[in-house]
Amino acid sequence: MIYVLSLYVGDNNGPRTVCSGLVPFMTAEDLLKLDTVVAVCNLKPAKIRGVESQAMLLAASPPPSDSSLTPDRPTAISVLRPPPDCAPGDPVFFASHRPAFFESHRASTGNQFKKVGRTNWDLIRKGLRVAGDRNICWESEGSDIPADIMITNKGNVKCQEDWTGGEVS
Repeated sequence: MIYVLSLYVGDNNGPRTVCSGLVPFMTAEDLLKLDTVVAVCNLKPAKIRGVESQAMLLAASPPPSDSSLTPDRPTAISVLRPPPDCAPGDPVFFASHRPAFFESHRASTGNQFKKVGRTNWDLIRKGLRVAGDRNICWESEGSDIPADIMITNKGNVKCQEDWTGGEVS
């Protein structure tokens, strides 16, 4: 089973249809209580069980040493949340990227960003982790590129659970 959500992400096209595999982890009522979430909106749309999903919610799972994991998949997740004063459509980026780029790009394109293919997203996703203080970071294994914190103009993106070393997808 999947949830099919209508999610307003601040762009000019209105709400987006988002398919989510959160059914094993949270009830529909708990999902509806989330007033803000972090979504990747510049992925190419994907068909999930016959429904076109136009974005993807980001969530963290416990680190592999945590007892809430089975060999195949986590038994718990935490939907990533932006700082409380963020509005729909506020860009999420990594600290080493300049926020001014996102603001000028959003103003000139109506909040539309270049679509990222699934292969590129998989490479990015593999480096996403829950860092200390529940911050979300990206690290490239075997690279000299330093870890980078996921932020908004209003603060850091956080995991609601203290799952340092947990994966993000």
